[in-house]
Amino acid sequence: MPDIAYLGPEDYNEESLVARLETERPTVLSVDTETVSLKDRRIIGLGIGLSQREAVYFPAWPYRSKHLDLAWRLLATYSTKVFHNAMYDLTAITDYMELQVEDWQGGGLMGTLPSWLGGGQLADTSAMGQVQGLPSTQLAEMSHSYLGEDIDAISDILPERKTMLDLPLEVVANKCMRDCLATIRLYYKQGGPEWWGPDGHTWSYEPNYFGGWNPLEPDSYHVSPQMKDCYQVDMRLIPLLMRMSRRGIALRPDRVESWYRRVRKQVQVYEEICEKEGFEPSKNQQVGYVLASRGNFLPFTKSGRQLKTDNVVLENLNDPLAVVVLQYRKYSKLKGTYLEPWLDEERAYTNFRLDLSTARLSSFDRNMQNIPAPIRDVFEPDSGIWSMMDDNQIEMRVFAHVTQDPVMLKAYADGSDIHATTQMALWPGSDLRDEVIRTRAKTFNFAEIFFAIVKTLSRHTGLPEAICARYDQVWKGTYPDAHRWMLSKEKEDTLWAENIYGRRCKLPDITRFSPKHIVNCRINYPIQSSAAEIVKRQMLWCDRLNIDQALQVHDEILADGDYDFPEELAHIHPELHTPFKVKKGPNWVK
Repeated sequence: MPDIAYLGPEDYNEESLVARLETERPTVLSVDTETVSLKDRRIIGLGIGLSQREAVYFPAWPYRSKHLDLAWRLLATYSTKVFHNAMYDLTAITDYMELQVEDWQGGGLMGTLPSWLGGGQLADTSAMGQVQGLPSTQLAEMSHSYLGEDIDAISDILPERKTMLDLPLEVVANKCMRDCLATIRLYYKQGGPEWWGPDGHTWSYEPNYFGGWNPLEPDSYHVSPQMKDCYQVDMRLIPLLMRMSRRGIALRPDRVESWYRRVRKQVQVYEEICEKEGFEPSKNQQVGYVLASRGNFLPFTKSGRQLKTDNVVLENLNDPLAVVVLQYRKYSKLKGTYLEPWLDEERAYTNFRLDLSTARLSSFDRNMQNIPAPIRDVFEPDSGIWSMMDDNQIEMRVFAHVTQDPVMLKAYADGSDIHATTQMALWPGSDLRDEVIRTRAKTFNFAEIFFAIVKTLSRHTGLPEAICARYDQVWKGTYPDAHRWMLSKEKEDTLWAENIYGRRCKLPDITRFSPKHIVNCRINYPIQSSAAEIVKRQMLWCDRLNIDQALQVHDEILADGDYDFPEELAHIHPELHTPFKVKKGPNWVK
């Protein structure tokens, strides 16, 4: 079993390669981990790109290279570390080395890494592609398009239902080293060293005319200073997100147990109802058959082999049994995803992602951003008190700023809000304190911004379609400038949408999604992405103030301790006021 592999122009034996690496001090190196699978992030090997021509690979598990310490020594040199999707690889490395939250202290300023990674600068070729809105940020596709080189994606070499452990070591090693070379070459191709400079720069490539060239894509890209700022924010944010992932949140065992019993009982109730109807709610094929036999219309899946039974389809059915299935899914997910795994745990952990098109943060391995509000009392602050900062209507304020609709802008300037204006337009004379009507006004605002059709408005508000059609016209007449801005998105033909910070958000593939969906994304991506950019900058500001951030949920920052958030956080964007509310207490409440 080889302890080290090499890919490059030299003819090394193991001894001479190790001798060279012991004195190697690269100023830029790329890093890639090979893991069991995309879901199972246990490292089986570590690859390091020494230059654009040379890479090495160290087996890590289940066979551990006797030279693995040499790999860690290379990572600990002061240098620029280039990743492709850094959060994934850094999480895998951190788990393998069993590092704690304190091991991520000190990183963040100017995108620097902590001392155990040499304190060098962090670079991510995937993040570079994201802020430019490139058609794909997949390593194999970027390598094909911009380097003219074909490398294997995991799907190319891994048979179905197999893991990387099932492949020969030389196959895994070769893939990892080629990925390292592609990563460092993409770094230089995109002008990597210039991404922390103050000025814009342009990079170009030779289109692959005979190998799947995209005629809609330009052969050069200009990276603006604004794009660089968005990229730098992401790089500075990574060490903070890693600390948040490692710290976890303390659990209250008694409340976890209590919620588990209640949720399990609800699951059993819905299971019994479905069993009496002759089907198991966990089996979609049975769900589809039974609902169809009751006179419900369900579309077929793309394969045409079975009926679609996803939540969106079931929510549109006027059948109490569909409601039962939806409730079963809701409680079953709570039970299996969160409560059951936490029964014997002291802390809850999650991992963060930075690779969404809209730049919003998301979490996985227990998506704690999606936990329903009532169940949040299972979390306990280490300090005894939570400080919860919640941006007030941040997406609606961004929408008003982007569209420059005077009615919306005036509402916020007067200390009111768009929801109140909409309520008065649709229900004149109603009480602004009436929560039922205000909720409907909110629903209308968000649905209209999503360019919803009348049928969708009716479904979400519970009002007849005829009334929704009339209210739809009232809404458009109340905010004519906003409506004209939305209509203008139908005429655009770029492959991306831009937010107020200059980040380009890649739109869904036009060959796979309907034109209406693409237009909806053109409208919503700039709003969601701009709000996400503001929140990320707020997080960095809080980090500089040593505020112990435990979790971020869209427009909310959850901090462990008694903190006073500075007013400057409401003025992150110089032209957009984003006020916030702060709540404090032993329980995390919305």
